Amino acid sequence: MTGADPKAVDPRSARPETPGAETSAAAPTRSTWVLPREAGYLITAFAALAPAWGLRGAPGPLYEEGFTVLHAELVLQGQTPGVDFHALYGPLGPWFMGLWFKVFGPSIGAQRVVGALLLIAIVLGVRQLLRPWGRNVATAAAVVTSITVYSAGTLVAVAWWFGLAAVLWGVLLLREVPPGLLDGEQTRGPLATSSTPVQFARLAGAGLLFGLALGFRPDLALAVVLAGGGALWAARSRAAIRRAWPPMLGGFAAGLAPLAAYTLIVGPTKAWRVLVTGPVFTLRPYRSLPPPPFADLQGLSRTLSLSPKWPLPAPPLAAQVALWFWVSVAATLLLVAAAWAARRSVPALVPVAGLALALLPQLVQRPDLGHLALTTAVPLAALPVTITTLLVARKSSPRPDILALAPLVPLLLILVLFPAPVLGPWSRAATGQSTRDAGVVTVGDRSLPVAASVQSPVQRTVNELAARAGPGDRLIVAPSDLTRAYDNPVALYTLFADLAVGTYHSEMDPGFTNVAGSSLPDELAQADWVLVSPSRPNLAEPNRSAEAGDPAAQVAFQKRFCPVAETQVLSLWGVCGDG
Repeated sequence: MTGADPKAVDPRSARPETPGAETSAAAPTRSTWVLPREAGYLITAFAALAPAWGLRGAPGPLYEEGFTVLHAELVLQGQTPGVDFHALYGPLGPWFMGLWFKVFGPSIGAQRVVGALLLIAIVLGVRQLLRPWGRNVATAAAVVTSITVYSAGTLVAVAWWFGLAAVLWGVLLLREVPPGLLDGEQTRGPLATSSTPVQFARLAGAGLLFGLALGFRPDLALAVVLAGGGALWAARSRAAIRRAWPPMLGGFAAGLAPLAAYTLIVGPTKAWRVLVTGPVFTLRPYRSLPPPPFADLQGLSRTLSLSPKWPLPAPPLAAQVALWFWVSVAATLLLVAAAWAARRSVPALVPVAGLALALLPQLVQRPDLGHLALTTAVPLAALPVTITTLLVARKSSPRPDILALAPLVPLLLILVLFPAPVLGPWSRAATGQSTRDAGVVTVGDRSLPVAASVQSPVQRTVNELAARAGPGDRLIVAPSDLTRAYDNPVALYTLFADLAVGTYHSEMDPGFTNVAGSSLPDELAQADWVLVSPSRPNLAEPNRSAEAGDPAAQVAFQKRFCPVAETQVLSLWGVCGDG
């Protein structure tokens, strides 16, 4: 997996006039060996598909996977995100999944098909993003991206994956429009001649994807501006950019239509609170984290282990998480520096750097294991290009052996510096071990994959609820400490199709659920059943989520409910005898 593609050209050569004329940032000197085309395809296919298949029946995060499925089911019942149930980010995620469930039926499995398709699209998208630098770099990028995104160990179709995939492929569509086509006299008006319908469609398609990305995650606006703007600018004159705007804006308006419709449905003020104020400002003090310390694991990182036993020397676990963070930050900043230095000679690098830079605020805001998986693929995959571009920018000619090793740099960094949080989960996924370690909880025709170690007590508890509850009873799924309202196992709702969700706060978030004025205390006074998960003190984080909020919900729960079935991992509470 070394060397530069013979089809790539010197970065100091003329700008390509067709999409097939690829610009190489590697160096004017080429290495001697190129990965065979078939081998590149096979490696990419394995990287994209094997972990997805291995995770198909693995335990998922009961919080994230739960609200992803539940919110789509509530949409099918006619409810509106942010109005009838608490939801963060854009409405397009629940709406899309609701439509998917309408066709294929609501289930964890159907949702995971979408999650797998999104991760495959991201792996292939990053590969194509770096394809101008040769087959070796592109294949290595697919492997690095796979290791990174699948390190989350889940196929949850979160809104971030939707949005990131849309931005990636929007950039790729823009890059496929030849710069020279928009510069010539053959285009009168905004791509009006019959010779450019495909280019018109690409520009409109890119705008459509950028608009849809904001419908899933409005906070991806920075990625749309930096990556999309960089792709539009690359190697184009001002006149060409002006000609490209009309079809792009038309597509962008179409992509924004769902978000505009949502704003009309709920009103501009409410939409602003749901889409911007809530996730960007209200939630941040409860979710933000400092950079990972080298000495101690924090939050979800405490669940980390080297499994199977790692045979090579490696830093301590806490240091590995910290190194993953700091290497990714450094890789982003170096990529931006390389793109700036080579903005004229290698314009194709500008949107790559723009996308990496747009992901940096998300990484810095909450550098836990999940967000590291969400945000670090692009700068790590682009490291070979970054290194060789900086060498060329310094007027040096890299030796062929340096070029040969460049695509291996990010893989070596992962292998040596932070294998546990990245290679550990990926290897379990790629080998299918994650699914083999799972158990399944069932209620009627509904099922939920969980860790095998907790399958039996969870099954006993939900069996008790299924035997006692009647259709239409109101169920609330909650953590044991409602003053914190942190990390409730939302997925348990999906097992009971005939029970009503008894609270607006099916997805419980501190700052929303545990504050004065929350609807939860009144809803507990009307609920019939509560499934309670025990507190997990090892997940305590150095932010406001550790602080106790309004006690009204906890008081209401203690007044009304008594235990019916209790285990160490889940308990069922019903209305007390004098209730």
